[in-house]
Amino acid sequence: MTDFVISVVDDDEFGRKAICRLLVALGFHVESWATAEDYLKSHSMWRTSCLVLDVQLRGMSGLELQRQLLEKRHRIPIIFVSASEDRWMRKAALAAGAVDYLQKPVSEETLLKGIRSALNLSESEGPGS
Repeated sequence: MTDFVISVVDDDEFGRKAICRLLVALGFHVESWATAEDYLKSHSMWRTSCLVLDVQLRGMSGLELQRQLLEKRHRIPIIFVSASEDRWMRKAALAAGAVDYLQKPVSEETLLKGIRSALNLSESEGPGS
């Protein structure tokens, strides 16, 4: 088992569970939440190695969660996922330091590539190798 903890925040239950199953199958420890508020209340940010974050959530948006984490000086590598193609949101997320901004549905290869980049792993290192 890996020491990397991947946190997934997505209000689409089906999509969230699919991403979690994939990441667990690849050997990652995964935690998930339906809202940004629940993620913040959990204090999991202290153990999160990479955050897979939906842009458009009920309540606090993914971009707002990113902003709050930056304000707390907690720099977690973030991979945004979005069902809608919005260039402004993509630009804003990447300008604020997101590792990647992926369009749903996300392929296994694309997600794994983003996570490896976020964790600074080569293709032969870590889970999913």
